[in-house]
Amino acid sequence: MKTFKYYFTISCISFTFVLLVDILLNLDSLNNVNITFSELMQLFVCTSLIALLMFFTDKLDVKTIPGFMLVDILDICAVMYIFGMGLFRFITPSWENVLVTFGIIVAVYFLTFAVMVFDDRNAVRFINNKLEKMNGDEIK
Repeated sequence: MKTFKYYFTISCISFTFVLLVDILLNLDSLNNVNITFSELMQLFVCTSLIALLMFFTDKLDVKTIPGFMLVDILDICAVMYIFGMGLFRFITPSWENVLVTFGIIVAVYFLTFAVMVFDDRNAVRFINNKLEKMNGDEIK
């Protein structure tokens, strides 16, 4: 169950960051923003498919952090360019859009990665505090 929670959290965090980055890139036209429910659902499907693909590719025997990150970014690119540009068509096919999308992918990846590392560190601190309290109670 922890695995589902972990990958679902990645999906939700990345979904949120994609929307925030999109808003920041379109600050000058916020009055004309017209994101439909269908587009939001398509984006959530993409972030969920990315998390699912990461679940499977995380089982690969990658030994280094940069290698692990590269595989994750390739997972994201595969889903966003196949589904986002191909099936759902919320990315217009052009070299400029491919490059902008790649920049957004990298930014959202590192933001999501940072949040997950921060969350993991908080969980470790919480567990260590609990263990210290339990061990301290047993010693007395």
